[in-house]
Amino acid sequence: MAETLLYVESQRVSLEYQFTGKKSPNIYRANVAATRQELAFASGKFFYGVSAGITYEVKF
Repeated sequence: MAETLLYVESQRVSLEYQFTGKKSPNIYRANVAATRQELAFASGKFFYGVSAGITYEVKF
């Protein structure tokens, strides 16, 4: 029986800021993230990704 072990390197950093309006109970969230992940089929080569978003949460 053959056995293959893969060790894939991966890093992620993300930042998020949450705040409310001056006269509103609603919540705003802003986030940004960056990812670096090694490709399983190509050792030493990496995939890079960036994401960002805004979320608005309504409080009743």
